[in-house]
Amino acid sequence: MEPRTSMEGNALKCTCAVEHTGDTGQVSRRQLLRSAWLDLGRNEVDDVVLKLSHPEGKLGPFTIREHVVHKRFLKDGKATIRLLTQRVQFLVSNCPPEQLGVFLRSMAIKVAARGKLQGAKRRMIGDVSTQFDEISPLNERDIEMARKNCGRADKENLTTPRRTGAGVANKPAKRKLSDRTALMDRAQNDDGPNPPKKPALLKPVGPALAAEQKKVLDLVRNGENVFFTGSAGTGKSFLLKRIISAMPPETTFPTASTGAAACHIGGTTLHAF
Repeated sequence: MEPRTSMEGNALKCTCAVEHTGDTGQVSRRQLLRSAWLDLGRNEVDDVVLKLSHPEGKLGPFTIREHVVHKRFLKDGKATIRLLTQRVQFLVSNCPPEQLGVFLRSMAIKVAARGKLQGAKRRMIGDVSTQFDEISPLNERDIEMARKNCGRADKENLTTPRRTGAGVANKPAKRKLSDRTALMDRAQNDDGPNPPKKPALLKPVGPALAAEQKKVLDLVRNGENVFFTGSAGTGKSFLLKRIISAMPPETTFPTASTGAAACHIGGTTLHAF
């Protein structure tokens, strides 16, 4: 593969284990790819798709329909993306935690902004798409469409089907008045004239870095050897934590000369390492 960079949260470099599951949920086939890229894109009917590229070829693109994301170990650079209709799951690891979080949030917002697949389009595209186009960076319109679609789903779910059994009528069970009021208020707030908020992914993660701190972070990302110092309270540990979160966990080892300093940055001592 050609050299690439992760931009705008639409691509992610990682180690990925691809597992195909059967009807019972057991893994029938597993493929481990230590140098892979996950890419978000769109297919021929403008639905969000996921493609996995690696030196030996590619998998997909897969249309993202019903899916589940497990991100309990996000801080360790690990997550699992399960595509339920295609019965395939991607076990992602060795990702910079900051980039992994941005990628997952971008995917969630893009899928929510697209909404549900409808009728003929859903039958036409199948499980695996035949076309892959680059997806646009996340913007305020995506955020607004995602909020509207979520509000519409709340309106459709104001009643819940009641379980049927012997002697039980099949009537929808109404939710409590307080629950319905809360859902309606949320939907009205989503569709109201309130000015749209700036997308979370367009905001800096945590406090913004100063110009000198950004320069240090860029140098480290480019593979340069860097020494930075400063007086007490100038943000040395803060910058170091940002650098650690931007690097692959499996090849990044924060160390310090004393135990107190190592605990402060979430690392270990040089002697223990």
